[in-house]
Amino acid sequence: MSVSLNQAMSWIRGAARAIRHLPFLEKAEFLWRLLRPAYLALLKLSGSGVAVRLGGACPVRMPPEYVGGDWEDYEPCTFRLLAEWGAAHPAGLVLDIGSSIGVFTLAALETAPDVRAVAFDADLPSLLAVRRMTRFSESHGRLTEVYGLVSEEHQTGLAIEEATSAAKRLLEQQHGKPASTRYVTILDAPGSGTPVNSIDGLFAAHFREPIPVLMKIDVEGAELLVLRGAQRFLAALSPTLILSVHPATLPEYGHTVEDVRQFLIEHGYSISLEGSDHEEHWWCTKPDLTNRHQPE
Repeated sequence: MSVSLNQAMSWIRGAARAIRHLPFLEKAEFLWRLLRPAYLALLKLSGSGVAVRLGGACPVRMPPEYVGGDWEDYEPCTFRLLAEWGAAHPAGLVLDIGSSIGVFTLAALETAPDVRAVAFDADLPSLLAVRRMTRFSESHGRLTEVYGLVSEEHQTGLAIEEATSAAKRLLEQQHGKPASTRYVTILDAPGSGTPVNSIDGLFAAHFREPIPVLMKIDVEGAELLVLRGAQRFLAALSPTLILSVHPATLPEYGHTVEDVRQFLIEHGYSISLEGSDHEEHWWCTKPDLTNRHQPE
């Protein structure tokens, strides 16, 4: 019964999206505002989320309140790479740096039953959205969150266990709505009180753990700051990187695409450009090491 009901929810979503984009209805916002509560109530009937294939590659169960996007067409190269990496490393660790509302975290948790994920974001409502986004995933403690910016300085002095405990306490006090999320950058940090961490600082006690790691970094131009703060981590664990490079916003931090490229090459990485839209999607591996999964 639950399987057929889930299938029905997916069919309803697909039909609604098709109707929503009909030329004579696409701009009828007044109509969609009236119908949206009933539509969401209908999608909630299954009680186990709505089946969505993120990027056309990662099947997940997404909460009804988030299914309105064109998720099947969203960053297909990113989710294809994640699916391939997860299949090769079913007990790996995924660091989602710049998690936003958590679609990448959700996909990571559902790639394999033993993958663990850490979501990093400097906006507490966004981290709360990650929890909501993954609530139908059978994560069983495989998800943790870190609140704060990720940069080259480790201003908090916290270990990863302390940072996740602090985030847990803060999230228990949050009651924001999904629409209340915002993007916070390192440029906003001075005087804001937002914690600033580095990957090297957080994981200083874990450099000897032989575990496959995938780092997804999407920080809207602060890519090099994150990488500079992870140099020991990169050397010790050789994580595979899914890196979103932002040519338009890198100059805000005094960096260029070539700066990012040279940093990675100097640290032993090979770079493959997998896609390009408003940003470039890089797949970065160390070719001579086992924590590598080249896409076929």
